[in-house]
Amino acid sequence: MSKRRRAKSTRRSLFEDASLLLVFERLGLLEAAEVDELMSHCDEASRKITNFSRAL
Repeated sequence: MSKRRRAKSTRRSLFEDASLLLVFERLGLLEAAEVDELMSHCDEASRKITNFSRAL
C-alpha cells in the first residue's frame, strides 16, 4: 500500500473514531467536555494527516 493510500485510510479511521465518540456521548459513556477535548485531538490529527498526504 502506498503512503498516500495509507494516509487516506488512516484519516477515514479517524473519522470513524470521531463518530464513535459522539455515540458514546449520546449513550452517556463520556462527558461532553471529554468528547470536546478528544474531538479537538482528532481534528488536529486529521489536519496533520492531510498535510502529510499532500506533501507526498
